Amino acid sequence: MKNVLKLFLALLMVVLSASTCDKEDRNLYKDSNGNVTELIGRWGLVEVQYNTAGVTESRTLEPESLMEFQEKGVGRSLRLCADGRLDELSTFHYEKYRGSVTIFTEEEWRNNQSRSDEDPDYCRGTTYYFKVIDYDTISSRERVTDGTYLVNIFRRF
Repeated sequence: MKNVLKLFLALLMVVLSASTCDKEDRNLYKDSNGNVTELIGRWGLVEVQYNTAGVTESRTLEPESLMEFQEKGVGRSLRLCADGRLDELSTFHYEKYRGSVTIFTEEEWRNNQSRSDEDPDYCRGTTYYFKVIDYDTISSRERVTDGTYLVNIFRRF
């Protein structure tokens, strides 16, 4: 009986510690390689790499806008003004998965509220497969054509 009680308590501790980790990690993003960063915050496009036929051309950018991920799956797009102000351009909703983030416009989000993902009118949103470069830098890759792709690099602001 003591062994059963010990086993039960050990199992209970594992379950409770796992649920605690989930609550603490819900703002963390883990890419497909297992690298982790906190997604919550403002991210701006700082570099674009154009890759074709094994040649990479890179262009550094000064961000004109930021995407801000907030808690509870909401976010907003912000324009950087010359005087340092931030103007809200739009809001969005997002769903975070291991290795990807799907962003829905407000219209897509409202449309989906009464639909299942099997519904033909369900809006799929736009999915980004972010790779974590370091805690403050992520990238996403976009296919242009066969053998040609862009890598967008975002930095935390």
